[in-house]
Amino acid sequence: MPTFLSTEWIAALARALAAVPLPAHGSFAPFAVRQNVTGAPFADDPNGVGRELAYRIEFSHHGIGVVVDSTDGTEGSAWPGPGDLVVTTDYDTAVALNLGELSAQEALESGRLDIRGRLEQITGARKMLVALEDSARELRNVTTYDPLP
Repeated sequence: MPTFLSTEWIAALARALAAVPLPAHGSFAPFAVRQNVTGAPFADDPNGVGRELAYRIEFSHHGIGVVVDSTDGTEGSAWPGPGDLVVTTDYDTAVALNLGELSAQEALESGRLDIRGRLEQITGARKMLVALEDSARELRNVTTYDPLP
């Protein structure tokens, strides 16, 4: 079972999202969503916490891709800049969101989630985003979570 935000989990997410059917060509403009998670525990982090993980979900007419990104948004992808939408949260909030224990609206209202960028860029892809949620549900059911030290 993949551990949340691990390399194995990112690869499993990419496989799940690659299976999502794309809407008709021209019904949405390509866009990228970057997820920043701060304070994520990783075995390869000598300090245990404090590392920021960033990954980007890229939506194009050719498919949906997931890449691990550098924290400045410049590596790992041909997509220019940090993404059309940048979502930042801490590890505990990311876990609660992934488990469905916290809604994005609740996280926003409590200041635990920051969303920046061009929301209008993704409005044409609403059906595809709902399909993503359905695809990610299976992964969520088999994901394990590292506790913070």
